[in-house]
Amino acid sequence: MKKKVCLLAFLILARSSFAEDFDNWAIYIQGTGSNREHVELFTKIFTIEVIGAGYKIADNSNSADFVIQFITVPFQNRFLLNIGLIRASDNLTIITTEHIYYEPQDVLFYNRWLFFTIWAHIPPWENPALENLSDTAAEDESWRNKWVYLQASFNFPITFYALRNDGLIGGIGVYAGPFENPHRVMPLDNKINALPGFTLGAELQFLNWMSIGPNFQLSMGDLNASEYLTNITLGLQLKFPIKLIKNLMINPYAAGALMFSFSNKPVFTEPMYTAIGGGVQTGVKWGNRGAFFIDVNFLYYGNVKEYNPYGNLYPNPNEISYTRYVIGLGIGYKIGFLDRE
Repeated sequence: MKKKVCLLAFLILARSSFAEDFDNWAIYIQGTGSNREHVELFTKIFTIEVIGAGYKIADNSNSADFVIQFITVPFQNRFLLNIGLIRASDNLTIITTEHIYYEPQDVLFYNRWLFFTIWAHIPPWENPALENLSDTAAEDESWRNKWVYLQASFNFPITFYALRNDGLIGGIGVYAGPFENPHRVMPLDNKINALPGFTLGAELQFLNWMSIGPNFQLSMGDLNASEYLTNITLGLQLKFPIKLIKNLMINPYAAGALMFSFSNKPVFTEPMYTAIGGGVQTGVKWGNRGAFFIDVNFLYYGNVKEYNPYGNLYPNPNEISYTRYVIGLGIGYKIGFLDRE
């Protein structure tokens, strides 16, 4: 009998090492009987099953949620095992069951079924930690379900000026003198302007899959070596949020823009130019309400006209025409306010 008890003690340690480590009901095992070895063996058996099922073992009935109470007594040359499940809070007996055996090791062949008759009447554990986890998960998702977002970003717009052949000698040259017989000709080329700027914007997410918002961009420019520009661009974006991956929100969007350029003297022949285009803003969750994002966009401004900057040397034509394209690169942060249901 002592060898069996030692073996069961080893099984308890082995099985408990594989049991899940989470909060659950605390169960106290209380056994009595005329044979001490029988009581010890059944205590070990029930302890194995309680731990294996993921419950906690209570030190006493005061710290327990439920009590498994059993008694073993002699019965007509055999033994009677009476088992009861008691709710500790009010001492309510939930279920009792009786079994007859010759030797206690006989119970080893059906102890799982024996314990199941008790375990089946223990209600499921409502784990507060899992509820908090659910709340946390909802909170984790709330960052991309706000009514309003404010954002700021550092930008590096790359502007392409594709030369048009309007009034140029050979389609590429400014000149002095008559067009048919110029005195001097200087060839021109396409231009690329890449200087930094920043953007401030807002966004209203009026549908789960659609939002709209204005933005204000301030950037530098240098269309020619002698004139530095300040470009002010007012934009409007219609975004279509994609929320398929946790902690990530992808916003493809259509965009329109209105650009004003300022310098110490006029550079463009018109005060403002309009543009259309689109882009993609990809945000990664950072904090409970916002995200860092990368923005890539493209805007098409059409035909823009620059005053001829070459003075009396090559005064013709008075205006030089370009087709203007802008590829915008930006990195910034957006923060949301007011949860959407």
